[in-house]
Order: sequence, then structure tokens, then C-alpha cells
Amino acid sequence: MIERLTMPFLSGVYIGVNAVPDSFLIVDGPYCVINKAFIQTSHDLNCSLISPHGDSRVLFTSQKPFVEEVNSLALDRTAFIGTIFKDVCENSGAGLILTTTFDFHQLINAPVEKITKNFAAESGKPFMYVQSKSLESDWLDGYASFCEAVAGGIPLKKNALKKKKAAIAGYLMDRHEMDHSANIAELGKIFDAFGVELISVWLNGSRYEELKRIEEASVVFSFPYATKAAGIIAGRTGADLIESALPVGLTGTEEFIKKLGKYYGMESTAAQFIEKEAGDAVRSASKHVFRFIAGRRIALALDPYLCESFIPAAGDLGAEILCVVPTAYRKSTADGVGERLAEAGAFFPEELEDSDAELRMKIEPSDKPSETVILLGSYFAAGFLDRYFNKADVILVPLGFPNYLHHPVNESPFLGFGGFRNMVDRISNAVLACKPRNQS
Repeated sequence: MIERLTMPFLSGVYIGVNAVPDSFLIVDGPYCVINKAFIQTSHDLNCSLISPHGDSRVLFTSQKPFVEEVNSLALDRTAFIGTIFKDVCENSGAGLILTTTFDFHQLINAPVEKITKNFAAESGKPFMYVQSKSLESDWLDGYASFCEAVAGGIPLKKNALKKKKAAIAGYLMDRHEMDHSANIAELGKIFDAFGVELISVWLNGSRYEELKRIEEASVVFSFPYATKAAGIIAGRTGADLIESALPVGLTGTEEFIKKLGKYYGMESTAAQFIEKEAGDAVRSASKHVFRFIAGRRIALALDPYLCESFIPAAGDLGAEILCVVPTAYRKSTADGVGERLAEAGAFFPEELEDSDAELRMKIEPSDKPSETVILLGSYFAAGFLDRYFNKADVILVPLGFPNYLHHPVNESPFLGFGGFRNMVDRISNAVLACKPRNQS
């Protein structure tokens, strides 16, 4: 099995914790709990999981800094773990406290879930337990599990709904940078066109108490990263629930807007908004598309939901999809996305050992000359796929999680019509900056 294309379950939980800035996570596990958190600090320049001042938001229970002994795990560690819980409870900045374990610690029956319930009762602080799935799943499931734990544990009022307020649950807020703040702004602009306030996005960098505003949303639009959490929220508040793909590219954004128009009975408003905004986007980007992108091949190495969304988006650019290599296991996907991508010929991480020769031939067929390939992908995926590009020039456009190579200072969305413009800009400039392999 190829592991480098995906990330551990705990990494997804960290994304959730990082996205709720007053949340803390206690992990029953060894020192490598901290090492995994450093992945997030490299991906997000504003990450606050680890602090040099001693107030880190991720804590571990190992009694020795750099080693975990089987003997110590077999002993009753309740009192020692309790001291860690007590310290976090006394932190005035802790608005939400979550706990989870390594699977091995869970197997030896460490009473972390019981300790969590005891401290929740004694301290009055919100505690939530995230069931570990690290032996069977990956980061995508870790993020969904975080969202499900919060959706099930946060106090929400029933039927406190307000008609002109909507929410999105299942957005992947993987960092506090200008790509995601711009995405949230793009989504808000779309809802504004219908006179609707996007009152809450799970997750969007809001603090724990602010997440409760979702109880006022009369409808929850479920994005694919946390569909179960969206269903839990709608079931608890009485809101309508509408599933939606990500609004990526011209096609994906138009479909999302039409879905809103149909729900609100404002199809003419949707059509007018699309005509204006899509028209403006096409006029501003058309020369770039025809000169730098159309006719080229694109390889996708993104999470499965972005992969599915960027397939039609590539068609919007007049480009051809060369290959699709999702950066999460097929079994971690929801709503049939994994099956649809597999039918479209995607190569999932757990299948690459058996499909290596097929992928190699697809990327660089022996009977055809090599051409330049645009690779939309994460940092690790780009490094892994480089072995398949022996002759072709690869133009990397860093996107997705983890992304160490693109940290925008200005707004840099990839959703909505603004995202279409920005991706055309980023791809065009990457093409112009490409230096062929045979050029000295």
C-alpha cells in the first residue's frame, strides 16, 4: 500500500481542532502526537496548535517525552492523565475540550472516554470524545469524525429557525489563510444574491460559542467533508438539509447557484446572477485560458471531493484530464464519491500497488511523445507522482492538503466564480514560469 499519498486519521482531527481556535485536544498517545501536529504548522502559517510558550492546544499523555513504554501503558494511568485534563480545564482560553486516543492505547482499554465524562461533569466545560479510527482510516475520516463529535455534543435549540438565514456544514477549513477566507467570502456573495445571510459555516475559523449560531439556519447545505455532521445538525435543529457538491469552476458554481435558486423559488434571480458573474469571469479569463491552458493535460492529485469537482472544471478550461489520484482512501469518502471516481478511472492510494504499471502507462504512454502536464496537487502527492514523469515537463500548481508551497497574502479562492478567475491566474502564471527539463 502506498502511504505517502494520504495522511493519518489524527491529521484530520488536527485540522478540525485548528479550525476552532479555542478548542483543545488531549490525545492518549506518545510524543509523535506532537510531530504529527507540525505537519499542520507547515501547511498553515497561522496554525496555533503548537506554541513555543507552553500553551499548545494539542497535548499527549505519554509520561516520557520521547519514548512510550509498554510497561507504563499496562499500569493504571488514570491519575496521571487526570492531571493533564485538570490543567486544560483551568485554562481560561479553552472553550471546547476534545479527547481521542491512539488505537493501541484504546485496545488496552485506557479509560480516556470515562475520564472525559467525569471531567465534563465536574468542570462544567464542554468535553467531547472522538472515537479513534487510525488503524482503519485516514485524515479525511478524521476531519469528518471531529465534525460529527462537535455536531452531536454542542447545545443547539430546536426550531429556533429564521427563514432568511442559511448555513453550510462540511466545509474543509484546513488552514487560516487567504485561500479559505476568500472561499468563505465567495460563498457569502452567492447567498447574498438571494437576500439570504450565510449565518454559519462549519468550519470557518469561528470559536466554539459562535458555532451555535447554526441553530438559527432554516436550511443546512451539506458539503461532502462532513455529511453525517450536517445530518446530525439538521436533525437536532429542524432545519432543511440539502446535499451539495463543491462549487468549483464555472460548471460547479452554476449548479450550486441553480440549487439555491430552486430551493428559494428564485430561479430567475439565479439565472441573472449567473449571467452577470459567469459572464464577467469568462471575459476576464478567456484570453489566458485560450493562450496558456486550453488543450493541455491536467493531472489531479487532490482529496476525492476536490478531484470530483475539478474534473468538470478542467473541461471549463478546455483541458484534458490525464489522470486522477485521490489523496485519501476510497472507503473514507461519502455519498458514492469514491465509487464514481473509481468508475472514472481514478487510482486510489490503497490500489496503487496493483495499478502501478497501468498508471505509469497512462501518464507517459510509450507510443506517444511526452507533453507538458499541469499537476494540481498537494505537496506530498506531487512528490510521489514525480516518479511517473520521466520525460514530460510537470507544471505544479500547489493545491489541497497539505500545501507547503503556496501561502497567499492576497485573496486566493478556489471556489465560486472568483475561484475560477484565481485558478486561471495561478495556472497561467505557472505555465509561463515553467522551465523545460532539456533547457539548461
